[in-house]
Amino acid sequence: MTPRAGTAWLRRALATRFAVDTRALAVFRVALATLLLVDLARRATDLVAFYTDRGVFPRALLPVVEPGYQYVSLHALSGAAWVQWTLFAVAALAAVSLLVGYRTRLAVLVSLVLLVSIQARNPAILNSGDTLFRRLLFWGLFLPLGERWAVDASGEDWRPSVVGPATAGLLLQVVAVYATNAVVKFRADVWLRGDAVRYAFHWTTSRCCWATCWPDTRRS
Repeated sequence: MTPRAGTAWLRRALATRFAVDTRALAVFRVALATLLLVDLARRATDLVAFYTDRGVFPRALLPVVEPGYQYVSLHALSGAAWVQWTLFAVAALAAVSLLVGYRTRLAVLVSLVLLVSIQARNPAILNSGDTLFRRLLFWGLFLPLGERWAVDASGEDWRPSVVGPATAGLLLQVVAVYATNAVVKFRADVWLRGDAVRYAFHWTTSRCCWATCWPDTRRS
């Protein structure tokens, strides 16, 4: 095999493994937008408690707990509730725009900026899912999410699939999640003994019982 033929074979192989159907990207767009709206709705129930200076995490604590976060958070510009509600409303509008595929790339950009902003405003309530969420939005910024099933879609001018660094990054991101989880679990004796599933179900049952007995308790 000549070097040129080898390069062509490698490109075809990579294209086959990293190509993503544009219909799948449309579903991905709708899923991202839906998650954004659900995330905003859940955070809005504790808006005063978690994102204003009257709550448990005033802005004065941010540079102490996570120095530098105050510079990347628009939500940290003010501790007033009305400012937070305004930013939440803008984020919701961007998420709806992403949902229907209108000005899709701009909607992804605004959603990403505001998601990073709200996560940086109160890092005490973050988890690994929040990190993955913003990474998926980042990859979406470079993908043609509005090419199919969207207001931005232009009739028949669409591609069956796309391939490139962004599609490779998106797919490898998912693989990295499972691979990292596998490595972490194999390093913990509780998983190798088979006790982890029992503990997880016990924790879930305890949480459900707590929510049933005390429905008015705020989430922590």
